[in-house]
Amino acid sequence: MSKEINTYMANSLEFNLIPKDKVSLIKIKLGKSHRKESDWEVIKEILSGYNLIVCEPKSPDRHLKTVEHILVEDGILVIFTNVEDCETHIKNLNLKDGRPDRLFQLGVMPFDQAVAVSDTYGMDLYIDLQAKVNTMCMAYVHGEGKIKAVMMAKY
Repeated sequence: MSKEINTYMANSLEFNLIPKDKVSLIKIKLGKSHRKESDWEVIKEILSGYNLIVCEPKSPDRHLKTVEHILVEDGILVIFTNVEDCETHIKNLNLKDGRPDRLFQLGVMPFDQAVAVSDTYGMDLYIDLQAKVNTMCMAYVHGEGKIKAVMMAKY
């Protein structure tokens, strides 16, 4: 993904992406050792007001699949709040799979639509998944209707 595309997507109003200051606010609230219900309400309000980033391989790939344009890894749906985290995840995924040439198509999807996909297919939805041990991400747990913090112990 080129720097021009990254910058264009991140700054384009037509995509209705979460502004950088609100992504930072989510990360601050997620980084707290104890999150209050009010923290989760702020996070959910931000997520619900904007589109999130989805990605899928441009050409068929037997190692990766998607469900309604959302990447699936190990039975988990994966979406992102920002282009930078998505781009990093794609690079790490390609390195892990030994496929540096694999290209992805990025798109946007409202959070509520991604939640509906999660509930329909009975799959958890991870938000801003990173390929590092001991990193925090968010997860919408299907059936519970809640967003939770998840510590990645092993990827």
